[in-house]
Amino acid sequence: MPKDNAIGAQLTLRAPLRSDIELHAALPHSREIHMMYGGDPDFPSVATRARSEGWFKWLSAHEYARIIEIDHRAAGEIRLHNVDEEERTARLAVGFFRESDLGRGYGRRAIVQALAHGFTEMGLAVIDLRVLDFNTRAIRCYQSCGFETVARLPRALRVAGLWHDDLLMEITTERFSDTRNLPA
Repeated sequence: MPKDNAIGAQLTLRAPLRSDIELHAALPHSREIHMMYGGDPDFPSVATRARSEGWFKWLSAHEYARIIEIDHRAAGEIRLHNVDEEERTARLAVGFFRESDLGRGYGRRAIVQALAHGFTEMGLAVIDLRVLDFNTRAIRCYQSCGFETVARLPRALRVAGLWHDDLLMEITTERFSDTRNLPA
């Protein structure tokens, strides 16, 4: 399905619900998504209800953690965390549950909503993120949202027996305002 079809989809960010536990426990394993989170693709995490309950409890404990919902279907999660109110900074994390939702423009739309909340309601000045250097799809998405690479953290994580760098990317409130009206 072409990326343009994502434009008409209803995308909302909502608080986690207890019903998300069952959905999370039933997700099929995705080698690609597991690897993009920094997991070893040869050793997938085992889906259990207890693991999904732990995920729900952990996600719910974050003040700004939301489920990305596409056409009333839970599709991923997004959160602003490591909030420093004095420095007016936070870190963004985003991930999708199914490979079929990747590359369709949903990530960009969810990120823009989270950035708008962070810069307006929370009064943040800078939002940053870390991304593995081989995750080119995510890097392109972050760049399209206005993030710029500010540092490379060498040998940050070993995945499938190989060392990979982390890129530290950030966006300022000024840059977000400048890029907000750019075409997708």
